[in-house]
Amino acid sequence: MKKTETVKIPRKPLLAAYWLAAGIMKIYLKLFFNLKIQKQATKGLKGPFVVLGNHPSGYDAIITGLACLPHRINFMAGAFLFQSRFMTWVMKLAGAVPKAQMTSDISSVMTMMRLAKAKRNIGIFPEGRRSNSGEGVYIQPSIAKMLKKLGLPVMVVKINGAWLSLPRWTTKRRKGKIEAVTSLLFTAQQLKTASVEEIYQGIADALYYNDYEWQRQHRVVYKTRRPAEKLETILYQCPQCKEEYSMHSHIAQLSCNACGYTVCVDPYGFLMEGSAPARFDTPVKWENWEMENNRVFFESPNFCFEDAVQMQEPLPDGCGFGEAFGAHMRLDREGVHVKADDGREFFFPREIMQALTWVFGQGFDIPNHQGIYRFRVAHPERLMKLAHLVELNFRQAMNKLETEKRHDPQNH
Repeated sequence: MKKTETVKIPRKPLLAAYWLAAGIMKIYLKLFFNLKIQKQATKGLKGPFVVLGNHPSGYDAIITGLACLPHRINFMAGAFLFQSRFMTWVMKLAGAVPKAQMTSDISSVMTMMRLAKAKRNIGIFPEGRRSNSGEGVYIQPSIAKMLKKLGLPVMVVKINGAWLSLPRWTTKRRKGKIEAVTSLLFTAQQLKTASVEEIYQGIADALYYNDYEWQRQHRVVYKTRRPAEKLETILYQCPQCKEEYSMHSHIAQLSCNACGYTVCVDPYGFLMEGSAPARFDTPVKWENWEMENNRVFFESPNFCFEDAVQMQEPLPDGCGFGEAFGAHMRLDREGVHVKADDGREFFFPREIMQALTWVFGQGFDIPNHQGIYRFRVAHPERLMKLAHLVELNFRQAMNKLETEKRHDPQNH
């Protein structure tokens, strides 16, 4: 008699451990971040369902899980969280599903289909990464097709104030307020009748956030002694003299070494007058200006970005990295080319990098089907520019792909 093959899916989060962790984290987040959760949409909600969350901070999965209680969630989690054997064990205990950030990951898609078939609740962060400056980021349209295939009701947990509590450029928390609001985005029946375009637009609208626009209405003080510290990792170009990598921070001030232009950060996180009127009143506006400047550079005929790096390859079991070795990295319109000092060459096509998975002031990771490759750069102040160029490169590749599809006779 032929044996039937069973396909393994991640375990349902362990009941006792899930509730214990939820209780501890609820107290911690209320005490240190003044977390408030509005759970109207979860009242009377029956599983299975998909919950989508925006991604302003490192606590988003915990906050989203708390908002969904008493339901337990199998979250899609960045593969970098599985880089040690201990963390792999913890993440598996929590029922998390590893997903390579910023890439197309077929295995995680198949796992989600199996979870839906097993009547599990699935947690997804469609942005796939945290914001650089406090505003929602690009969401790949493929999420709409995925939700339509899953056919489960879709709930949203919208988080505000978390980015201001944990700005991306610093590791120091700031107590103010975090607000999480639940809402039902689509019923299963609405998913069936809605077009993919309507689903995508609904997701994009529901998840978009800008912590500074939210802050204009709420005026919450975020307590910190050094509100501007390391802000130059994001705001690296002076808006007055246009010099790159000239900004430096000190306590509540951000100044240009080249021309002396200075702004101050107020207790609400806004930029205010220093040596001259602030050209931008939020980091969001300043970073968007930098992005437009990088777009001009990206579209120039001689576009190329190079730097010296220390590179580490993934270990065969996926847990950790090998010894670091010197290399030279070059980004062009094909992708990232790396040539090691020992002559080995590596190539990462632009189509697999929606954005740069990076650690502020240190370096970045590039995931592919073989694992995660880690890079530490010689000039960390240039990372923000590299992040913008990688994102522009990916969007150009996707636009080119869509154009080719429209002109392919087989698609008509």
